[in-house]
Amino acid sequence: MDYSKKKVALVISGGSARGLCHIGILKGLEEMGIKPSIIVGTSMGAMIGAMYCWNPDLKWIYTQAKKYRIYDMLSPKEFLDLKEGLIRGNRFESRLRQTINDSKFSELKIPLVINATDISDGTIYTFTEGSVVEAVRASVSIPFLFKPVTKGKRILVDGGLLSNLYFQYLVPRAKDYDLFILVNLNNATRRLKLDFSVIDQVLHDLAIMLKNQVQLNLNVLEKDTSRNAQLFRSKMVLINPDIGGISSTQFDKLDELILLGRKAFRKARPSIRRILNKKRR
Repeated sequence: MDYSKKKVALVISGGSARGLCHIGILKGLEEMGIKPSIIVGTSMGAMIGAMYCWNPDLKWIYTQAKKYRIYDMLSPKEFLDLKEGLIRGNRFESRLRQTINDSKFSELKIPLVINATDISDGTIYTFTEGSVVEAVRASVSIPFLFKPVTKGKRILVDGGLLSNLYFQYLVPRAKDYDLFILVNLNNATRRLKLDFSVIDQVLHDLAIMLKNQVQLNLNVLEKDTSRNAQLFRSKMVLINPDIGGISSTQFDKLDELILLGRKAFRKARPSIRRILNKKRR
């Protein structure tokens, strides 16, 4: 069946290095002839989403992904005192700007939504316009590691703190899409090794928190009796890649993570076909 005209929304979560798994998910979509109509990304999901929406060429994205290592972002000039965070984030922002230029949301080939957390008032901040680099930089700003992004009176950090799988943006728009694919990278946590670094510990602790938070948000969705929520659930496929054996700092596991993403997508294919083969409601 030809799915090229179907409206598919893809929601991809954060997970630091584990987020490279999303490349495998996108490969699976391409193999089914599906091009996302919109991507909603958080943290590393925001970064992968930004690259794909700017240039939907997975070979190019693979080449770019091989260049990213969390320790590459570190240098003496990048370190701050603990008042602001451990890392400035300037090198990361510069690398991202080299990758997708100083692109605006309006210039992307595929619509993109990115969320961050506004710690000035404890709310979700949604980026749908303006600088894509600024949005990604905010969404990946893990507290205590990266310096927050300021936007007017807002103080923005990692979007995963309040919603690491930002499907809530799409629930009110349930009637506009044929399928919602949610990719959750925090379903499995990895035991912390004894020789861990400070960054390992922060990311590990964050992963545990995000696992519980995503499940809580999904539970709220399950109990929501509104028409939009019911319609959303009827069109939703949740993918939980089995990546528990890979840590959030293992960017060198790119190929393995892509394969795990493709494997998880293959398991979801029957559910995807079942929903897409239905007549749109």
